[in-house]
Amino acid sequence: HNRGVIDTMVEIVARTDGPIFEVGAGDGALTVPLQRLGRPLTAIEIDAHRAARLDKRTAVTTRVVDADFLHYRLPLAEHVIVGNLPFHLTTAMLRRILHGPGWTEAVLLV
Repeated sequence: HNRGVIDTMVEIVARTDGPIFEVGAGDGALTVPLQRLGRPLTAIEIDAHRAARLDKRTAVTTRVVDADFLHYRLPLAEHVIVGNLPFHLTTAMLRRILHGPGWTEAVLLV
């Protein structure tokens, strides 16, 4: 994990408002620093084992969801989307985000 990239992403998210939805939380390299912002955070991870491990490491304000982002129902309320999109799913995920409701900003690494 590149600490500089993670720190930069967190700094950008810090300039936004509202709940945060992280796409592809994985082992929490971005999740853990994001939760320090003190905002509601939903971390979406498709791998059930990784999601379970991450859930044990996160704060009470962080909700870890074992789900496929491509089929996850995003909230209608305003939120910020954050994530490091996997290369082989970049197009599908960007389409999902662009057509999804509620998001006000997206901070993505592609």
